[in-house]
Amino acid sequence: MAKKRGEIALQEEIVDEDSWNALRIKQGLIVVDVYQEWCGPCSAVVGLFKRLKTELNDDLLHFAVARADTVESFQLYRGKCEPYFLFFGGGCLVAAVKGVNPPQLEECILSKLKQEHDVISGEAERVEIRDPMVIAKELKEAEIKQKKEEEEEVEQELTLAVLKPDVVQSGVAEQIIGELEDKGIEILESQEHLFTTEEAEIFYENVKDQPYFQDLVGFMTSGPSKIIVCALKGKQDIISELRGLIGPSIFEKDSEEMNETIRAKYGTGIIKNAIHASSSKEEAARELAFFYPGYEPPVITVKRTQPVGKEHEETVHATGKHEIERTVAVLRPQAYELYKDEIVKQIKNSGFTIALEKVIQLTKEQVEEYYKEHMGQPYFGELTTVMSSGPCLALLLAREDAVAKWREMLGPESVNEAKATAPESLRAQFTMTSGKNKEINLLHGSANEHEVEKDINVFFPVEKTVAAIKPDAYANRDEIIERIESAGFHVAARIETTLTKDIARKLYENCSGQPFYDDLVNHMVSGQTLFMILTRSNAISGWRQLMGPTDPNKASDESSESIRAIYGRDILRNAVHGSSNKDEVQRIQNLLFSRIEASEENQTMSSRSSRRDSINEELDTDKDHSYEVKEEQEAEPARSQENEETKGGVHKTQDT
Repeated sequence: MAKKRGEIALQEEIVDEDSWNALRIKQGLIVVDVYQEWCGPCSAVVGLFKRLKTELNDDLLHFAVARADTVESFQLYRGKCEPYFLFFGGGCLVAAVKGVNPPQLEECILSKLKQEHDVISGEAERVEIRDPMVIAKELKEAEIKQKKEEEEEVEQELTLAVLKPDVVQSGVAEQIIGELEDKGIEILESQEHLFTTEEAEIFYENVKDQPYFQDLVGFMTSGPSKIIVCALKGKQDIISELRGLIGPSIFEKDSEEMNETIRAKYGTGIIKNAIHASSSKEEAARELAFFYPGYEPPVITVKRTQPVGKEHEETVHATGKHEIERTVAVLRPQAYELYKDEIVKQIKNSGFTIALEKVIQLTKEQVEEYYKEHMGQPYFGELTTVMSSGPCLALLLAREDAVAKWREMLGPESVNEAKATAPESLRAQFTMTSGKNKEINLLHGSANEHEVEKDINVFFPVEKTVAAIKPDAYANRDEIIERIESAGFHVAARIETTLTKDIARKLYENCSGQPFYDDLVNHMVSGQTLFMILTRSNAISGWRQLMGPTDPNKASDESSESIRAIYGRDILRNAVHGSSNKDEVQRIQNLLFSRIEASEENQTMSSRSSRRDSINEELDTDKDHSYEVKEEQEAEPARSQENEETKGGVHKTQDT
């Protein structure tokens, strides 16, 4: 509808940036009705504006209408269907009124017009404001942006559980699933499956060295199992949550908390324990691929573990992820002998975590096998000679983009090329000081993910160790196990028991001459101890490093994140114990695990406490085993808490 001639004269039209710039330089108060093209200006206020213009007859009062769709200065008001009035003086925003409220509009016009007169006469200063609506919009946008930065879309963590033949055949499998769902566990996939012998052997290959392995395979092939894929609704950490609900593999019904676990309620032994669940992310991935190859997990929104900051924002937005990678670094003999400390310092300063380290002496035959793809190259003979000439240091490194970052730090494989094109690279800095061919570089790095796995198998083969959580730290066992699993260990087996004095004496037989020996034995029989078989690359040395020094005070000074530093009280009550060599691992495994498993086959579950007493009595009468707890250098004499010896620069501490 065409505007009347009077309305056009009353309100100037602002249709683009030029017309607004021409109007805003006018002296006085400009009242602008900001509108959307699809709905037009507010006609309800025209009468008010006409009356005020007539009554006041003031040349400093101007009215205008502005089309938000086409004027850039008003773009923040686009899409708003509610009338909005902006008041400008001297080109500055001095007031804003939202909605049609004639009394408010009239009052605002009169007061701001008076203010403009006072500003022009020099009696007042103009007060510029920011539109509250714009401020609120900016705050809302900032809130949305911050929320997006605090959240991220990730693949939901999944795990696999197997309801074993005993509960499927007895008809309680669905009841167990119902209990899991009541605890917030979401069942994404479910199927019945009858294991073949080959499938069972592959699925349980991580316990193939256990004496009960064949019985377990026989049981799992005796009837159908129910395979379920589990997740936490809208959350992560399904693995630890489910493991807590099902309970340990070997359990004691000696507490109200334990009685509520799935295995305590429905299991009848270490093999017939109702349910299996993945114990780590790696195991969950393997087991999911076993039954559901190619399964794609749902994507969920979670809070970032570390909100994006300026130092991380560019990397995170560029990659869309921040996954930790592993790679293997090898310091060849001369690098290990001459430059180890300086190279390790540069590695740490570059953001790498040294997850594992191992000194290894390779034979020439081993080196030739490892580098067989280089056979026939002119440098092959020199390379194998250099690599087998002395001990090497292998490091398992971890950080984001570990493979690429380590290769970048290394520089070109040719020493001359490294010096010419990448003088700051490690291969340019650290070179051979003698030898026929100084062109052999001193550092190795895995070239890709496939080579990383190959190098891990060569330099860090999986081994096992025996760990114990002592009576003084038993109440913190769940926290300690979480730390153990976070360090990459897999808990292959566990047993909770109260030691007899005879077994405690055998465990610490080589401490018998120490003044603290009786106190140590009495402490070890004072309550429950949790024994575990842990598996990982370099498990023995890795567990000893995670434990920390024997004395918790020393641990606090030298390794503040170690278990003994956090949970230990004194040299006797130092939370945990670990085997120091492979022979000790085997002896303790034979004593505590094999006999308990054999006893469990012949015991009923009618009285768990009676079973435990029976096992302890059997262990107490076993006189055929001798156990010593030694440091890695067994030939060195042990020292007591009061007497520390230093030999060859290495401290020897008797581990209690």
